[in-house]
Amino acid sequence: MSMRSPLASAIHDKRLMIACVFALALVIRVGFALAMPYDSGDWVLYRNVAENIYSGCGVAVTIPGVGDCVPHFGGNQLPLFPAFAALMWRVSGHSNFAILLGQSVLSALAIAYLAYAARRAFSPAAAWLAGGLLAASPIDAIYAGNLETELLTLAATIWVVAELLLSLAADRLRLLPLALAATAAVWLRMDSVLLLGPIALVALYLATPPRLFRAAAHWGIVTALVAATCLAWSARNVAVGLPALPRPWVKTDGTYWSRGYTDWVTTWVVGQQERGQALYFDLRDTRHFRLPAHAYALPGERTEVARLIALTRATPGTDLPTAADAGFARLARAREAALTPADKLARFTARVRALSARWFWPFARDVGDGRDHVSVTDLYRFALVLAVIAAAAFGSARVRLLAAASALYAAMRVVFFAAGANTELRYLVELAPFFEVTAAAFAAQLLARLAPPRATP
Repeated sequence: MSMRSPLASAIHDKRLMIACVFALALVIRVGFALAMPYDSGDWVLYRNVAENIYSGCGVAVTIPGVGDCVPHFGGNQLPLFPAFAALMWRVSGHSNFAILLGQSVLSALAIAYLAYAARRAFSPAAAWLAGGLLAASPIDAIYAGNLETELLTLAATIWVVAELLLSLAADRLRLLPLALAATAAVWLRMDSVLLLGPIALVALYLATPPRLFRAAAHWGIVTALVAATCLAWSARNVAVGLPALPRPWVKTDGTYWSRGYTDWVTTWVVGQQERGQALYFDLRDTRHFRLPAHAYALPGERTEVARLIALTRATPGTDLPTAADAGFARLARAREAALTPADKLARFTARVRALSARWFWPFARDVGDGRDHVSVTDLYRFALVLAVIAAAAFGSARVRLLAAASALYAAMRVVFFAAGANTELRYLVELAPFFEVTAAAFAAQLLARLAPPRATP
């Protein structure tokens, strides 16, 4: 009879593992919430929607208490995050820290659940490693102080990954839990619909040839359940006189950027910093509004842009004058028509680099994010990428599947955001759970291979 050492017993104790992972994740996130609270950026718009929900107005972006309560799609996303903020205010007497604490608790719960799922799909060692990596992740935890969608979206993404692991353990796609997790992610950030890609890959993996149609049908059920909630919300929008689909480029006050100007900017914009300087600051803001040299390419374009900006600054209000917007629209059409296929490919490639360089080559310079030094987080991301590559080459079948799912989700997000000129680095943080779980599962596999064989009694 063999007896386990106290350490081995602790490693195999499921409840201890879940409790430790939850406690570590929560302490780290509450620490960030206390040390680095952040309530700027998109929070201005989320706050207005949350205030309207809190006051009983409903989902609206109008400034609370000013004018009529006008229904809206939800801000710049579906309204789950503002609804969560309003709920936290309701139970706390309108405390913003309650929002940070609530999202930290949900994030820690998601990570503990994923550790449990990693134990079911792989091993106790994989569970400890995955739980520890996600709990202490510098990519994830730093968002605990942000009054924005990122931390809860990461939690929902982690929930999806956990359900995929449990599907592997059960050898079948967990339809309703996966649909619930994916729906939560989509209602926090609409780009989370891309999670349906890794879900499809796992569905295919679980299908032997005679069950291929069944696996495709199961994926279709998950997709349909997610889509049903979005269609229901679209029906609500139509019922209150709104378009079925949201308009892009909503500003923090609930109004919209002029289409002609945004069309012109997206013909040339590449990096995160120049995108912010051109789009997040009004043309009348002489301190922060900037246009880079490569914004001008056509003959006379610089002179025409200067004229349109002068016209805007001479016109009272916050919106672009109709004549200025029409002028930018003409420039956008002319600029796009002048681009060759090679030009468009070069622009797309530059955007891909701006988005992903901090992941795939942290030593890259001039990627458009306003800094030219390597951070610890950059090195951590790069280490995860190397681990995923190694897992794809040397891992077990399930580990290789996780590596493939990580690569697929990375490719989908990079292509999606580069194609839309949305080159903010935060749009790739949702890759972290996939990469971290893959790295943990592969590391646990290596440890198992290196462990000395047990002596037979």
